[in-house]
Amino acid sequence: MTDSDNNPVSDWAIELIPPNDAGRAFYLTEYKPFRLAALKRDPEAFGSTYAREAAFPDENWLQRLSNPRIKTFVAVRRHDRHILSAVSLIGPMPHAGQTVSNPTQALLSQTAPSGHGSSTTSTGRKESGEGREKEEIEEGEHRHGDDDNGVTPFLLYQNTGVYTRPEARGKGLGLKLMATAVECARQEARRGKQPCQLGVEVYKTNQAAIAFYRKCGFEVRGTKVPEKSKDDENRPEFCMYYKDLLL
Repeated sequence: MTDSDNNPVSDWAIELIPPNDAGRAFYLTEYKPFRLAALKRDPEAFGSTYAREAAFPDENWLQRLSNPRIKTFVAVRRHDRHILSAVSLIGPMPHAGQTVSNPTQALLSQTAPSGHGSSTTSTGRKESGEGREKEEIEEGEHRHGDDDNGVTPFLLYQNTGVYTRPEARGKGLGLKLMATAVECARQEARRGKQPCQLGVEVYKTNQAAIAFYRKCGFEVRGTKVPEKSKDDENRPEFCMYYKDLLL
């Protein structure tokens, strides 16, 4: 038995899953099982379910990977290529007015085949192909609004799909992945010569996630109350943003 067998985070690397043949194979053989295991292991952390996503055809999974506005970073064990932690950076969003509970669906809804399932955000809130839920800003509204000429002064990116396997927690993998996502957004802003902001939505009751995002440099700037539906509780969500604009 090697040291990496005893310590699952002793030898790991952060990678971006590429949308090529190798990346698609890895997405289906490693990321898909990682995601499904997360749904099975921590069902209360997600608005989706293991049964729902296990029924997705492979084309649903690969649609996310092929979208140029969705980048999935993973921390993998070198010796067996198993995923320990993951986060997706999504953007720029079509509208920079405010964060949304379903950033993935916001980008896929126009191209997703009818009737294809749903996924979840980092808040654990359901993203449904049936359309976006009505949302209200309850308090502390913070908008990345348009200026007087109707031109958005900066772009908005969001993080979602944040999860670390239990045996790999407390090792700093999530922090390093988030730092990687922040730097990716920063580099895209520089290439486009347009500043951007990075946001995330999280349930107000999810104190562990809130503390994690604070450690990553995010701060609460608003509260959103989604419309109650048969699939989700009417739980308020914090709108958190990275402390600085990325230039």
